[in-house]
Amino acid sequence: VLDKFCTDKWNEVLGFLVNLLPPSALPSNILVVFVRRAGLMADAVDTNGRKALLITAKGYEYMLKDYHAQVWDFVMVAMRHAQSQEDALSLLFTLSYCTFGKGYPIDALTKCQQQLIFEFSQV
Repeated sequence: VLDKFCTDKWNEVLGFLVNLLPPSALPSNILVVFVRRAGLMADAVDTNGRKALLITAKGYEYMLKDYHAQVWDFVMVAMRHAQSQEDALSLLFTLSYCTFGKGYPIDALTKCQQQLIFEFSQV
């Protein structure tokens, strides 16, 4: 169930990149920030003359990568822009020892790590 949820959520991310989401499905602010930071989308004028967030050449390249490479790119962008890269790296090591699907308290994490967990959960 969790695996399907994650796959569906990631497909929404990819759908957002190529403007396949219905107008009612607004992306999270975290996702918009990610695609801009990663250079996958940029502000431009669409074919109707309206300002829009459109996919870039780098975004098309991103779409051609396999799922794991796409997720890893997201993680790397999030880490580069974290308040503390040391905390971000520590979080990755911590997560590597966690069991998929099992809940863990986040109280022991730093504020930076908690923010990263929040960002990961929004995408």
